[in-house]
Amino acid sequence: MVRSDEASRRLASLDVFRGVVILAMLIVNNLGDHASTGYFWKHANWIDPIPGHPSVLLGSFHSWWQQINASDSPIITALTQLPLWRHCTLADFVMPCFMLIIGLAMPFSIASQKVKGKNRALVWLRVLKRAAILVCLGWILVYFRDQFAQWFQDKTGTVRFTLSLGLDVLQLLGLGYLVARILYVLPKYPRVVVIALLLNWHWTLLRFWPQGDMPRGTFTQQHNAIGYIYDHAGWMIFRTWEPVSGLSMSAKGLLSVPPAAGMMLIGTLMSDWIRRDGIIPVKRVSVLAITGVILMVAGLLWAFDLPFNKPRWTPCYLLWCAGAGAILISIFHAIVDIHRVRGWTHPFIVLGSNALAAYFISILAKILLLNTPRIDEAKRASLIAVRYGTGIFITAIVLWITWQAVKSAKKHLGHAAWAIAAIGGLPIVVLWRRFLTTEITMSENGNLINLTEAVMRTLKTCLGNSEGGWTFTVAFVLFWYAVLEMAYRRRIFWRL
Repeated sequence: MVRSDEASRRLASLDVFRGVVILAMLIVNNLGDHASTGYFWKHANWIDPIPGHPSVLLGSFHSWWQQINASDSPIITALTQLPLWRHCTLADFVMPCFMLIIGLAMPFSIASQKVKGKNRALVWLRVLKRAAILVCLGWILVYFRDQFAQWFQDKTGTVRFTLSLGLDVLQLLGLGYLVARILYVLPKYPRVVVIALLLNWHWTLLRFWPQGDMPRGTFTQQHNAIGYIYDHAGWMIFRTWEPVSGLSMSAKGLLSVPPAAGMMLIGTLMSDWIRRDGIIPVKRVSVLAITGVILMVAGLLWAFDLPFNKPRWTPCYLLWCAGAGAILISIFHAIVDIHRVRGWTHPFIVLGSNALAAYFISILAKILLLNTPRIDEAKRASLIAVRYGTGIFITAIVLWITWQAVKSAKKHLGHAAWAIAAIGGLPIVVLWRRFLTTEITMSENGNLINLTEAVMRTLKTCLGNSEGGWTFTVAFVLFWYAVLEMAYRRRIFWRL
């Protein structure tokens, strides 16, 4: 039973969790230097089976144990090379957590609509509108990411305008949300059964669907059941269709909708538990945390059959991420909602309360403003403009963030808060010293590179590969935090 006055309230811990996920997304999507960045910040590669072992995970644990025995630093090797970290990295947690968040928010949204007495038909029209908007936004991103630059930069007129309507991140979230919202009308236990059916259906498909000459259950990047169905099964639904010239449509990716919907439904069960009345806070948090542990253990055990894998959304991977998400939510719920320790939450609430804007606008802006413009490496004036323009941009962002931090800290620390200015000022001094003393080297080939690559080259030239790469990432994250902070102050939110 959920009290009507609590049913529709906004859960602060959910905004914090959403903000943490958005922060992780901004970091992993905008790594400056992939070569020097550790594996945990990047998506895990496909893990090929190791001959002589019945499963990928067993073979990986065997290889890990051999590494420990051969290492001069066995403890560090044991911690950093653990297969669980390498098979499911921080980057791999982001998308499943987005799915979990959609499920967590769903009961609160529905309860709010009931409290407001909204018409049932209008509620379902809004559901359809949300799903359609997510799909359309996904198509927009894919177009600008994959097709716009080639057409826009063509000077010969030989590249025609094309538009591909397929399935990507936002499209999957939109369709998964629609399916999960329909299935949410089921009571708790039938919903649990449906979740089990959706995940087991997906596992059965990956495990037993025939793949031509390859054995059933083969699971590599080149040979897996879903890839075979998309490319070789001959199903009409997965063929690329061109209804008119310049427009192509494809449903490849549709088989990922059932596990995505299952992940969202897991989130609805967690949210229903949090919203239940008459449960003492300790029990609410402990049950949620224990459930998370159970889900992670179930995912780990299942991974001995098929491994964690994001491109094919293996059920063990989703359970592992759902369990980690449940544990994190239980921690945030205890700290933020129950004990009301909220002084540290503001940055995450800023990011979490405008999650769609943080995702869509940041990606679109990067595509249009950084990835599309071209810089001539043979022109000194262009390289000077990039170097010092980058320096001015980073300086402005760091000074703004530092000023906001000083203003906030002054309420508690008084004049001592100005010590924060030194923290923000020191890296700016180092940055400009390197910019002013490092020679600008022009290319003899006169290659045209995009602005992102030009900025990265000047940062890595002046600061080194690792430091330059992380400077780019941190500056990008701080910029979008500043944008979202200003929107938050003006109560500007983009919600579907």
